[in-house]
Amino acid sequence: MMVMRWLDRYLEETLSVVLLATIVFLVCANVAARHVFEASLPWGEELIGWVFIWFIWVAVSYVFRLDQHIEITLLRDLFPLFWSRVLHLVVRLMVVVFLLAVSVYCIDLIMNPMVRNQVSVVLQMPIPVYYASAPFGALLASIRILQNCWRSVHTPDSNVSGGTS
Repeated sequence: MMVMRWLDRYLEETLSVVLLATIVFLVCANVAARHVFEASLPWGEELIGWVFIWFIWVAVSYVFRLDQHIEITLLRDLFPLFWSRVLHLVVRLMVVVFLLAVSVYCIDLIMNPMVRNQVSVVLQMPIPVYYASAPFGALLASIRILQNCWRSVHTPDSNVSGGTS
């Protein structure tokens, strides 16, 4: 149970830090290699792209966990508190449906034999690992949105956005 609590609290933060640190290290190593050895790392740019796309999807989930995504609240602010909260929940559930659709289509793409058997040009890594970032991040973000919806419904005195820090 303690592991689940730790994952719930720190999963995205830990992954984001590790992925961003990897990106910074690879960029610095590539720049140093260009200036010191006058040749860049042939695999550096491709690996940076791979790590960056995973970082983006993990960060999407992290910001949903905090319930801090940019949103336009003009319409929601026109309603009384109860209807504002209802609209907030409806919009969040629509985002979950969208993220689940993204996950389904990405998994379908990954299972496609044309994609499943591809490897990257330089690293020779399986392309499905690259594409798996989208369903991983979208499913994790969906879980975070549903957690916030649950908190919002069960905390009537809270503000409309029920995120945690």
